[in-house]
Amino acid sequence: MFSQENLETWRNVIKAKQTKPNNAFIAEREILEALVKQTTERLAKDLCHVYWDKWIPVNDDAPCDVAVMILTPRKLICLEFKNWKGTLESDFSGWQWADRPDNIRRMSPLTDSLSDKVKHISSYLKECGLELPRNFIEAKVILNNPELDVSPMIQKDKMVICHDKVDAYFQAIRGLNRKERTWQKVTQMVTNKDSSKILIENLYNSITVEEFKKIHRSLHRLRSWDKVGLYGGAIIRGRLKMVEIEDHDIDMEHLKPGQHINVKWNRRKYSALFWGGLLGKKLGKMTYGNFPYLLHPTKDRLFFYQVGFNDKPKEIPLVEIDWFENGEVKVRKRPHPIRRLKTWLNLDRDAS
Repeated sequence: MFSQENLETWRNVIKAKQTKPNNAFIAEREILEALVKQTTERLAKDLCHVYWDKWIPVNDDAPCDVAVMILTPRKLICLEFKNWKGTLESDFSGWQWADRPDNIRRMSPLTDSLSDKVKHISSYLKECGLELPRNFIEAKVILNNPELDVSPMIQKDKMVICHDKVDAYFQAIRGLNRKERTWQKVTQMVTNKDSSKILIENLYNSITVEEFKKIHRSLHRLRSWDKVGLYGGAIIRGRLKMVEIEDHDIDMEHLKPGQHINVKWNRRKYSALFWGGLLGKKLGKMTYGNFPYLLHPTKDRLFFYQVGFNDKPKEIPLVEIDWFENGEVKVRKRPHPIRRLKTWLNLDRDAS
């Protein structure tokens, strides 16, 4: 017989919240990828690396999320990109963005949060044994949409690049070409280590190629963002913290890099009614560590630090999730001996 509890469980599964993909975010991402691609193609013969969707370990709770970083021997550039439209104003309390008259959002300035991220990145690189020149890390907030009316106060901020200056900014990003690398090596050959570092910083406005390699290795091995596939097709990014199944907590730190876990629900109306409503069977299942967990639609949930909302983890019922995936940690493969010889002889442009 049908019980009220079983019917409520069935209803919670078949009526679970669906989250559709955010088309505005997708468009924003595509524009940023196009701009960065143009820059890396222009610098193809120079030293340049791009890092997408990395998080910097700050503490055991909330990580520092960075969407894109561009590394050249002259700068490490951290970008915050927004394709907003409407109006953006500033007052004593922060920024105020309105994409329509009845939808006004107040927030702390993006430049403040980006400055904090720069501090965390600098601290991380220092922990890796790297002492960077002053102002080597550059942070910019890119406001790319020409339909955004930006207040003069925000436009004057040196960390903000408005749409009419975006192309010029990306065109001004420079790497280190072959000729400049050769002169760097000559400088290093005729002077000691400390003197060559001072000369290279001031003559070429860059760090040494060896320092560049060390920074690249440190950033390359950072873990990429974790992902959660929501029911409805949306994908959110951030950091997995914990899965709570009834009274059992599963720490997501034990997941392998890149591990993908499916959260399966019987969402077919009549099939779920028979198995869940009539027979009282669990309608959800998740396998972790070769152990199957049966899921309840209202009791079981995922704790997740979503990018942009890192103050506290977001609680997402597992019934609203189709899958989640741990971020990848890139392992630097040792190159072939001939490739290493070419790099040593400065015949290969890739300094990675």
